[in-house]
Amino acid sequence: MANNSTVQAISAAMLLLSSASAGAQENLNPINPLPGVKTWNWSDSGISVRLTQIIPEQVRGFYMGRGFSQDDAELIAGDCIFQTVIRNDSPANKVEMDMKQWQVASGAKTGRPKLREDWGEIWRQRNSPAPAQLAFRWALFPTVQEFEHGDWNMGMSSYGLPPGTRFDLRFSFVAAGTTRSGEIRDIECAKDTIPE
Repeated sequence: MANNSTVQAISAAMLLLSSASAGAQENLNPINPLPGVKTWNWSDSGISVRLTQIIPEQVRGFYMGRGFSQDDAELIAGDCIFQTVIRNDSPANKVEMDMKQWQVASGAKTGRPKLREDWGEIWRQRNSPAPAQLAFRWALFPTVQEFEHGDWNMGMSSYGLPPGTRFDLRFSFVAAGTTRSGEIRDIECAKDTIPE
């Protein structure tokens, strides 16, 4: 039987992950009632990126509820997952975003986020259930996306780092045909406990 903190974590995850389809497009505040959860924001000229920690226990509960095995859910939970919101409020610009161009820097190591395509290969190798794979794919932020004025999207992003790791995220996007870049520094992967 689940303890109270597990029930709270799973409930919070359900709210957090279902908020993208809630229909209230102007309400972009992360729905995460757990105390101690951190959010990082970046914005410039109407383009904004926001990352909010998702506690590993939330991730486990959510994906076990979607048909993943405990081992598969553990693999996801240990991979530094964030709720990610990208928005374009710049009326003059269409924004094109490709997460293959993003860079994750932690200490001396650099890489890129773990993308839908990377996870897809992992699930194929692990022979994970097809319905669970589909649920995961749709919850993860798209690798490539275009945003017209007023467009936004919310989904999970994955960084391939253990809980508690700190990293810098450098990202680029094309706005009105010009490549631009941004950076969010000293992001912290959620630790494997619910903050008090």
